[in-house]
Amino acid sequence: MPIDDLVLHFDPPAFSLDEARQVLETHFGVSGELKALAGEREQNVRVETPAGELFVLKIAGRELDRGRLDFESQLLAHLNWVAPDLGVPRVIKSKTGDLFVDHRFAEGAEHPLRLLTYLEGRPLGSSEPLETSVFFEMGRLQGSICRALAGFFHPAARSPIPWDSSSDRLFDQALFALLDEETEDALARHLKRLQEDSLPALQRSRAQVIHNDLHTGNVLLDHAGAVSGVIDFGDSLHGPLLQDLAVSVSGLAELRHGEAADAITALVRGFETAFPLLPEERALLLDAAILRSLLSVELCRIKADGYPEVSRHGHVLEDARQGLFALLALQEQRAKARPARIEKRSTPLIERRRQAMSPTYKLFYDEPLEIVRGTGSLLYDAAGREYLDCYNNVPSVGHAHPRVVQALSQQAALLNTHTRYLHDEVVTYCERLAATFPAELDMCLLVCTGSEANDLAYSIARHVTGREGAAVWERCYHGNSGRTDELSLYDKDEASRAPHIAGLPIPDLYRGPGSGADYVTSGCKALEALADSPHGLAMLLVDSIFDCAGIYTAPDGYLAALFDRVRQLGGLVVADEVQSGLCRLGDHTWGFQDSGVVPDIVTLGKPMGGGHPLGAVVAKRWVLEAFAAKKHYFNTFGGNPVSAAVGNAVLDVVQEEEILANVHRVGGYLSEGLLALRNAYPVIGDVRGKGFFVGVELVAGQGDSTPTPDATRWVLNDMRRRGVLVATTGLHSNVIKIRPPLVFSHANADRLLETFEASLKGWAAKVGG
Repeated sequence: MPIDDLVLHFDPPAFSLDEARQVLETHFGVSGELKALAGEREQNVRVETPAGELFVLKIAGRELDRGRLDFESQLLAHLNWVAPDLGVPRVIKSKTGDLFVDHRFAEGAEHPLRLLTYLEGRPLGSSEPLETSVFFEMGRLQGSICRALAGFFHPAARSPIPWDSSSDRLFDQALFALLDEETEDALARHLKRLQEDSLPALQRSRAQVIHNDLHTGNVLLDHAGAVSGVIDFGDSLHGPLLQDLAVSVSGLAELRHGEAADAITALVRGFETAFPLLPEERALLLDAAILRSLLSVELCRIKADGYPEVSRHGHVLEDARQGLFALLALQEQRAKARPARIEKRSTPLIERRRQAMSPTYKLFYDEPLEIVRGTGSLLYDAAGREYLDCYNNVPSVGHAHPRVVQALSQQAALLNTHTRYLHDEVVTYCERLAATFPAELDMCLLVCTGSEANDLAYSIARHVTGREGAAVWERCYHGNSGRTDELSLYDKDEASRAPHIAGLPIPDLYRGPGSGADYVTSGCKALEALADSPHGLAMLLVDSIFDCAGIYTAPDGYLAALFDRVRQLGGLVVADEVQSGLCRLGDHTWGFQDSGVVPDIVTLGKPMGGGHPLGAVVAKRWVLEAFAAKKHYFNTFGGNPVSAAVGNAVLDVVQEEEILANVHRVGGYLSEGLLALRNAYPVIGDVRGKGFFVGVELVAGQGDSTPTPDATRWVLNDMRRRGVLVATTGLHSNVIKIRPPLVFSHANADRLLETFEASLKGWAAKVGG
């Protein structure tokens, strides 16, 4: 937004109270005593009904963007839905059920209007002197609002507004020229850092929809002096989370000038009780507040010079200047107390990685990404570019979900130890986790990873049955410990397998030789051969989605028949839900439930901690009691209180945000879109999987199922260049793997489908198809 396009002065309507009364009765069926209120952008009218209800009618000027009005209205509706006790205005729908309506007034013009509940209270900024506890409560309320907005988005949230302190416009020469000499001198020794380091860092930091104007004038106190609510969401936007807190810090500096340090500390402490900051955000906060104060000085200077008849602007400008000076002085004090900064290494990161890390570590894509943060289903690289994450299943409820981050940080600040002490958080997690399974599966062992869970399940099966043989599926992966590596046949031919491991053929109904019944027959033969061997049959380990083989689901009746045969042969059945579990397939919480079966043991990992290492073995009681009678098991980190707190937070999110319903709904929509692409593009041979675990196999063309790994790799990298991240899998690496976080939305699915189609068109053009 060029400086000439900055809209800083509005001309709100000034209709009579009689006209406002007519509007209220016509559109909302509300009547009462009316009183005019001040308003910078809208005409505001307070309404008190005969029943004592309080509302505010907001009549917008014709120049206000209706997209922004809808954004603000939807934002308030979202807050009142997910957190009704936060103390923000509630939108009253019109008689027609709309959040805002247009009304043509007698003078001929149409104006948008809204009706909100009126929040009583006095602005915090007008209530000095105040105890620092008030600023703590202000911060806690602000953090709670940010947490509630973490999953909300609206297209108009990215529309440019003047009050965006993460904009490059902040250092526009035309704006900077407005500064007085004293302000320029105060900024001089900070300018290079702010412009070259702090602003880019703020732009790269995690982002979401924020209030963006939560200064002390928009925070209300009740009659007892307690923080009671927040008003004025007119400057809300999608921007850095830290920017929201920086606005408040800047506001405290303007309010208290050089006496603001204690108030700022209390504010930040309160914020972090509801929404913990990352270490890099804490380090950046003061500079982010300085950037906000600089913007305030610049814009207030424009207002003071451009609209001198409004005397208040000069007063606000001076407060902004003094606040900026106070923050700069505070930053200088802290810089003196910090140790000398270590200069960044000049060696490229990828070369440092090659020198410091084992070559077994691999990177995605021909042009590797340096990812620095994530939120929900989005990732951001070091340059600040956004990517849609359609691959990572570890941050199951979304990257950096505030509920998970809060649980982790709060418990880590209290205690983290092992399971040889009683701890309610750990027991509660085991109870809640078991309650998500069929009743027979009612006892837990906690570990850290899926590999540990599968290793432990194999140990349990060997000790309980007294046998060693394990049956698994060809091309499947179950972990990287010594035992689970033996169980993982994704990279082993017949000659390299351990003799006590039997492989069952993948039920491939796309290019395989037979039906589901044929695969039952061949599977039972493999089980019987292992049972008759010197090793015997200890367990069948089933991957509920057959991922590495190319993402296949079990045919109807397939698992039930194999489970029955395993039990007839004296073995245990283990379901590996490390990848397919926790709602990912969309119809049930756990993948094995799709087949109407109940295993003896279930192993869990990746999604359970929402990004934190957490795994579990859930089993029938008799199985774990039999194991405990023969073998002592202890895991130093498995079942620690921090992991349990994180696990409980993930279960909270799954329940409260209706994750299973989202996967079912959006997963079905995504599959329909992919099937439509298959019908349009012959390079797509098959679409399979379900929910948020889908494989798209690319082949030579119509009627020719020859795998095309070259096409798959090209499409993979082209989608990455377009800002959408997927992966590949399958025997021939020709299956596009789509496995996004469980909070993936319809809008995310549309973006994926559009990008996928663009890349398919690009490949067709490349090969002349």
